[in-house]
Order: sequence, then C-alpha cells, then structure tokens
Amino acid sequence: MNVIELIIEGNYAQARIQATNNPDQLKQVEKVIADYEAALPKTLDQHISNQRWEEANQLLKQAEHRIPDSPVLKKEKNRWRTIQQKEQQHLETQRLIAESESLYANLTVDQQLLRIDPKNRAANQRSKSYRKKTKLMAENLLQIGSQALAKNDLTLAQKTLPLALQLYSTSKSRAANHALEDILTQQQQEIMELKQQSLAQQKRQQFKQLTNKLIDALAKAQLVRAITLMKQAEAINRNSEKLQPLKQQLQQKIDQAVEKHLEQGIKHYRQDQFAEAIDEWNQVLKIEPDNKQAQINMLRAEQVLSSLERLIEKSER
Repeated sequence: MNVIELIIEGNYAQARIQATNNPDQLKQVEKVIADYEAALPKTLDQHISNQRWEEANQLLKQAEHRIPDSPVLKKEKNRWRTIQQKEQQHLETQRLIAESESLYANLTVDQQLLRIDPKNRAANQRSKSYRKKTKLMAENLLQIGSQALAKNDLTLAQKTLPLALQLYSTSKSRAANHALEDILTQQQQEIMELKQQSLAQQKRQQFKQLTNKLIDALAKAQLVRAITLMKQAEAINRNSEKLQPLKQQLQQKIDQAVEKHLEQGIKHYRQDQFAEAIDEWNQVLKIEPDNKQAQINMLRAEQVLSSLERLIEKSER
C-alpha cells in the first residue's frame, strides 16, 4: 500500500514511516497530520458543546488510529476524561436529587396516612424502610451542597441543601442552609445596590443630556422648550449647582419676553388690532400661564372682538 492509500485509509503513522526516504511525500504527510491535529480540538469542542458524547468518543477513537503518538491527541484525551468525570458527577447528582425528591414525596404521603391511621401497617413498614435511606441520601446531598457552596455554585447548593434538611435535619444541615440563606441575602443586597448605582448613573446621564438641551434652547430663545427642559432637569436634581445659573438665565429671558409681548399686545389693542393683541398675550401665557395681566387683557380684547363681530352680523342683515 503506497503513501497516498495509507493517508486515505487514515493510517497516518504508517504513511509517515513509509515516506521517510521521500522528502516531498513526507512533507505532504506532515501537512495532513498538522491539519488533522489543528482540527481535532475544534471538532471535539463542537461535540461537547452540543452534548454529542458518542461522536466525541468516536472522534478520539478515530484519532487513536490516525495519530496515536501525537501530543495533541494526548492533551485532548486528558481534557475529554476531565469532562467525562464532571458530566458523570453532574448526572449522578441529578439522579440523587430526583431520587431524594421522590423519596421525600413518598415519605410525606405516608406521614399523612399515619396521622389519619397510626396503625396503617403498610405505611409503618415503608416509614421504617425510609429512615436509613433518607439519612444516607441527606448526608450525600449535604456533602454535595456544602462543596457547591464552597465553590459559590449557588444553583446546585439551592437544589441540594434544602432537600437535605427536609430529608434529615441535623445541626450541620441547618448550619449549611443558614449559610446559604446568608449568601443569597447578601447577593440580593448586592444586586439591589448595583441596580441603584445603575439607576443613579442613568439619572446623571439623563440630567447631563437635559442641561445640554436646555443650554441649546436658551441660546435659540426657545423659551417654551427651555421651560419644559428645566422642569425635567429639576425633577432629577433640583439643587444642582450647574442648574442655578441656567435657571436665572431662563427667568431673565422669560421676564424680557413677557414684557415685550405685553407691550406689543397693548400697542395692537390701542390700534384696534384685537386679534394681533390676543396673539401677543397668548404668547405670554405660553411661557407664563398664570400671568394675570395677560389673562385680563386677553379677556377684555376677546369681549371687544366678540361685540364687534355681533355688530357686523347685525349690519349685514
């Protein structure tokens, strides 16, 4: 069998031996081996991430045939053995939890039966058989849960420690559950603090955006917009030092605009331009809704305008 046939068959080790005296063929074999070694960890990772355990075993078995002496293969085999052990431990723990939950459910039902009928023979016999089993399971769960707690694996600790306490309460199981509760409480507090810090950061960013928009509105003399932005900024941080000069600047511009629109309105009113006068005083009320002078002037102008409209209607009849 020649070198090419050996490569196709996957016997890379023999192909390498046979190509020893042919540099070109040896280079070709070495490239095939290098490519295969480079792809091995990635392919194994894909099988592991998708929990395709049979494919992972088959892949390494194939690699044993193709590159038996490869350091890459040795490393991947060790990694796979570690993953296998962890997965087996995980499954054993899941089996123990499932069995313990089932046992606890059966035990609870039998206890209820015995409350109704203390002489129930079948329930009494089952309860006796449960005692030793529950103690053993509780001890195993406590050990697993305590180790999980030490590793900060709170998900596993929450699944095992309360169940151990339910099955067989001891000072150790009570202490472990208290420790778990303390950690969960502390974790919850830390989460709340992080949320508060995040909220405070969001408010600071929002306040900064509002003040920048407020400065822009003041520069463009957009007073209605500036008033709205000022109210929004004050709702976040009324006592901000940055806000006080902007507030003074806004009030000055409001006072100037109010005075200007009031004067213009009176000027229009005296010239019998009632609609124009009303429009000027309406501008005042947009920026200062409680301005009494503008309200009174508008009411007077609207009454005069209404009287004129009635006179015009009568004259046209």
